[in-house]
Amino acid sequence: MLETILKYISVFLGSMVKFVAGPLFGTANQLSVVETAVFSILGMMTTVFIIMLIGTKTRGWLMRKLGVEKRYKNSSERVKKMWEDYGVPGIAFFTPLLLTPIGGSILAVMLGGSRRKIVKYMFASAIFWGFAISFLFDRLGTAMFGF
Repeated sequence: MLETILKYISVFLGSMVKFVAGPLFGTANQLSVVETAVFSILGMMTTVFIIMLIGTKTRGWLMRKLGVEKRYKNSSERVKKMWEDYGVPGIAFFTPLLLTPIGGSILAVMLGGSRRKIVKYMFASAIFWGFAISFLFDRLGTAMFGF
């Protein structure tokens, strides 16, 4: 029982930091596609809620400390163009693959997305990518390692 809980926790924590890590850990721990996807979704959404609950001052301090503002000043035109073209749905769609849940959430909040839209689109994206990546890794694991 404890072993199973630790497997779930590894998927959950992996997805909080880098979304693809959750399905990778789930496959490595031989969890089902549904178990892996659910805990990956929960991990990503936990990160999204934490980022959104952090106050404005704390968010500003964190962005300065991590150098986020500096990084985006150099590519502000690209970020601005991406925001104008895709908005919150685009940021949410690309978060699991290209960004981390932390980076995608900070970017969506920093660019002025409403909390409701951020949660709605991040959740939809997490569901889609959680099941898609979990299924893909499960099939690859079965084909390559015989899990």
